[in-house]
Amino acid sequence: MAAVWEDAPVHAEGGLEGLSEVMVRHGFIQKVFGIVGVQLAVTTTVGAVITAVGDSMVRASPDTVLFLIFTSLAIAVVLPGMFAVWPGLMRKSPTNYILLGLLTLAESVLVGIISIQYTQESVLIALGITCLVAVGLIIFALQTKYDFTGFGPYFFCGYFVLLGFCLTLVIASVCGLCGPAFEIGQMCYAALGALLFSGYIVFDAQMIIGGKHKHKFSVDDYAMAAITLYLDVIQFFLEILGILGQPEKKSKSK
Repeated sequence: MAAVWEDAPVHAEGGLEGLSEVMVRHGFIQKVFGIVGVQLAVTTTVGAVITAVGDSMVRASPDTVLFLIFTSLAIAVVLPGMFAVWPGLMRKSPTNYILLGLLTLAESVLVGIISIQYTQESVLIALGITCLVAVGLIIFALQTKYDFTGFGPYFFCGYFVLLGFCLTLVIASVCGLCGPAFEIGQMCYAALGALLFSGYIVFDAQMIIGGKHKHKFSVDDYAMAAITLYLDVIQFFLEILGILGQPEKKSKSK
């Protein structure tokens, strides 16, 4: 946080105004990271519960599981689109908190259902790696002199490359293609995704910090800032799980 104070020096004239701006930004940063912390705590809790009861849910009520999957997926796709089209939604309280909570629950359900496919040990390893890397990257974003906020167009292009990669793998899977080449493709996709979203974590963390960085979130966009950083961490976790996750069926094939 010291870097935030240094990025907004107080001059002899207008010193109180400069100090006020720094204090407002400091409060904004605390608020955003506080919201993200709550979101990640909710996701961890909901994901753990679904992972624990997932197998019994699938056996007892597969229709309920399918309903949860499609409902959560629809919310996870539609809400970010709404935020992009109507950014004012995320600046009105309590509407922004309601939408933020809804998106968090949807992502939590999806994370839990995806985690069912892997052993608990591999999920915990991916979770531990995500925590360490995310904290390390945020600390790096706070301390580095390099400005990553100008790399937005490059990250955006990288995201579309990853999306194209994903669609290709999905089409190949639907067509019944499999084998070592397909598995290597999946591994490369997950590795590229982890690299891209690690960059997004630094990018969005610096957007939140503000200061001398080229671009930054407005203090009114605390909900949107929290959502972007939260989704970066969730996507990074899923990519790491895709790399290191051991399928649950392998451990039960005895």
